[in-house]
Amino acid sequence: MNNTWYGGPRAVGKTAAEAKKVFDDVMALEAAGCIAVEMECVPAKVAAEITKRTKLLVFSMGSGADCDGQFIFAEDLLGSHAGHYPRHSITYASLMSDAVKGLGQYRADVLSGAYPQPKHTIKIADDEFAQFMDTIKVFPILSTIWCHLWGFTLVLLVIALSSHPHRALFALHLHCRRVAFANK
Repeated sequence: MNNTWYGGPRAVGKTAAEAKKVFDDVMALEAAGCIAVEMECVPAKVAAEITKRTKLLVFSMGSGADCDGQFIFAEDLLGSHAGHYPRHSITYASLMSDAVKGLGQYRADVLSGAYPQPKHTIKIADDEFAQFMDTIKVFPILSTIWCHLWGFTLVLLVIALSSHPHRALFALHLHCRRVAFANK
């Protein structure tokens, strides 16, 4: 499967002419001093014969068991996305669904106040905290309204300057959530 050499994602080497082109390309890579090649979505018989005739290490990605090694993306092996999985991949886990479930539970725990608990926070000795408070008492506590206005202005500036305004809007959402939690 090749996106650039053969005009888009598809299996290659299914005709004699294409198989010879794959062979020639591998031999050219060998002559150029390469040490390995990935043989992706080439018919197993073709990949096996090319593997026998090259000094390169040939790693199969959907090209059969007779290459020197096998290669599959971890994302496919672990099921870490919700998109299409190639026919040559195998999936041993479902990390995407586990991640969605875990992130949903985290959100629910934060919103309900179940997280964080005292065991999740860092402690400071009372005398150290008292000293800290003495050093900052000259700084006034900013009003919530000022925080809202400053954060909103900052996010609007980011939106104006950003090539990804949706990220800035997400940052505004997070800022508003942070201020809302601060006002509890």
